[in-house]
Amino acid sequence: MTDTHVGPTRESCARIEGAYKVFRREGCEVIVNAGDIADRFCPDGYRHYRDIADEIFPDPSSRPKEIFVYANHDTNGFPRKPEEDRSVAFPEVRRLLGIRHDLYDRIEHRGYTFLVVPETLDYKRYEEMIAEACAENPGKRVFLCDHRPGGGTTPMSSDWGDLDGRRRVILNRYPQVVALNGHVHGTIRDPRQIWRGEYTCVNAGCLSSWHGNYFGTVPTVKEEFGVFVIDVYPSKLEFRRFDVRTGESFEVEPMEATERVRAELWRRDASGEWAVFAVKDVEYPFFLPPEERTPVENVKFHPACFDEGVPYRITLTPIDFAGRRGTTRLVDEGIGKAAPGGTIVFQCDNPMEEMPFIYGLDGGEPVAKDADGFYSFSGDDARLVFPKGTWDGPAGTRFRYVLDVAMEQGDKRAWSMTIRNPTPLTNGHSRIFTMNGKQGTMRYAVDFTKADENFDFYLLFREGPPGRIRFDRIRVERLRG
Repeated sequence: MTDTHVGPTRESCARIEGAYKVFRREGCEVIVNAGDIADRFCPDGYRHYRDIADEIFPDPSSRPKEIFVYANHDTNGFPRKPEEDRSVAFPEVRRLLGIRHDLYDRIEHRGYTFLVVPETLDYKRYEEMIAEACAENPGKRVFLCDHRPGGGTTPMSSDWGDLDGRRRVILNRYPQVVALNGHVHGTIRDPRQIWRGEYTCVNAGCLSSWHGNYFGTVPTVKEEFGVFVIDVYPSKLEFRRFDVRTGESFEVEPMEATERVRAELWRRDASGEWAVFAVKDVEYPFFLPPEERTPVENVKFHPACFDEGVPYRITLTPIDFAGRRGTTRLVDEGIGKAAPGGTIVFQCDNPMEEMPFIYGLDGGEPVAKDADGFYSFSGDDARLVFPKGTWDGPAGTRFRYVLDVAMEQGDKRAWSMTIRNPTPLTNGHSRIFTMNGKQGTMRYAVDFTKADENFDFYLLFREGPPGRIRFDRIRVERLRG
């Protein structure tokens, strides 16, 4: 299990209680929590976690070995200076949870080696531990308990996993490694959470909430209740999945099943050809038990995606877990009508010249432009800055922004964007993932509510590869009600 994100109450540990009951019934001998035990450093939460574990396994002599990965959420909010967080917070986490191993450690159980490492790595030490364990156990699996997955392995690992690629480069050299990971959140109802490539990667999703990297939309918050039980044999591993609410096991869909439905809004471009102008991935409910799923029959685009008098078409295409597109069907067509909006507080038809696009979350250098009018963007944090006063209004004010933008980026990772307040760092809405590859002008329209009167937002782009971006136009409206 992973990413339990407990809070100060015993109720916040309910999924852990369900998980431990499953582990007891299934006779588990080793229990791994792959990190982000609490949402923030939380002494009460750790105490409740320990109490629950001891109640379910009251006899210390028959209690399973417990392995906890030290990850960064367990330092967030620790009441000391940031540079002291790990060195002082982690010993407290260890004491409160009764953890019996160090940040870096090697644990042996019935002839198998478990390596545990913290989220923030000393890569030299990391590889030395792996190399030594593999050399001493030729042909035998070595289990690596590591919060972050290697990039390009399990779902969302390219976006939020091993972003500098160093884990993946190291692990590719050790095929006997089975990495037990978390961090990116997700659901174990996704068959891709077990990845077999140069090595094996198993991501336990989370025992909390997740969003997903759905293109062109603000994903809904989804709750996850799944844990893995792995049966280890000399010649194979068997993976079983359980729902901690019921304790029942479940099967996952095959790779050929629908993972999402892509809605595309088409309109004629300057040459008269039909071109995609907006994309909205629809969450196909594979993450729910089969009896709770409903089919995706149609989808509505934000009203601000339509322009007065402009013909449009809307198509739906199922996409399976392997990323293959199914049969596209036309579900709507017509003539666009201008959307009723609010009061326009800012509009810019030439953002490339009139709005700064600057690297970093504060300060920073302007992003360089190419000769053909695109920004040459590294993929690091960069912000599009609005004029002072754009976001004025009390807490609870509803805003809409409508952005027309052209992007050229890689095929595997894509930039995310969100409205963000700089101090304290607070997103106005969940990340929206942009489209991979080379896109013509696309429209993004988002409504959100301002949470604090003093918030003043920029538009943040991040978490993707080097590429190019051109802002064509943007407007901000203050909505009624």
